[in-house]
Amino acid sequence: MGKKQDAENTLPYYISGAVAAAVIPIPIADAVAISTVQVSMVMHITHGIYERDIGQDTIKSLVANVATSGIGNWAWSLLKTLPGLGTAAGIAGQMVLAGTLTGTLGLAIIQVMEKGGDLNADQIKRIMKDKKGEAEKMAEEAKNKYSSQIDDMKKIDFKCLTTEVNDILTITFNANHHQNTIVEIRNSNSEVLHTHNVRGHNQRIDMPFGKYPKGAYSAVFKADNLKEIKIFFVKL
Repeated sequence: MGKKQDAENTLPYYISGAVAAAVIPIPIADAVAISTVQVSMVMHITHGIYERDIGQDTIKSLVANVATSGIGNWAWSLLKTLPGLGTAAGIAGQMVLAGTLTGTLGLAIIQVMEKGGDLNADQIKRIMKDKKGEAEKMAEEAKNKYSSQIDDMKKIDFKCLTTEVNDILTITFNANHHQNTIVEIRNSNSEVLHTHNVRGHNQRIDMPFGKYPKGAYSAVFKADNLKEIKIFFVKL
């Protein structure tokens, strides 16, 4: 499998992460969470797959710049400040919009990486316009496919305290009454690096991560009565 296929295979996970972030019921906070997912995605594609040494600040600046071309993200977030219908309409619209914006960005990054180019914001935005139709389909598929995962993720409150890891990876969750529960840490090739057997309900895992190389990783929550729940983070 080539790098292009590897990169394209990661997109549904990040799209679903953006869709999940859009459910956050706090105005503006969801847009920040969505941009964090997008930064992790670009880091994964550029560093983890194409092995390009592109600075974190450059990637954050690119995502912030691209966000202005998807101003609907902020519009939907502001719509949530309205009572009643505003909240429902804001969440429903932003779920698809967040997934589409994330998908178009990912597809554009892949195209640029395939040609050996640099992350020029204007060029990325031009490519994103051409990829909108393809990304919308991916966003709808991700929303339908991962709707149950989103619900499960909310139930157990599974999260990394930061998506940017240096020496310590901290994961928190509430296992509730789920049986045979484990948390796996995987690299960008889906190889399992560490397995943590869960005992008890409220959990906090502080895992030394300094020995692992820079790149993209995922934490996967597995239990008998749940589908796999996956979140992504980056080792800087």
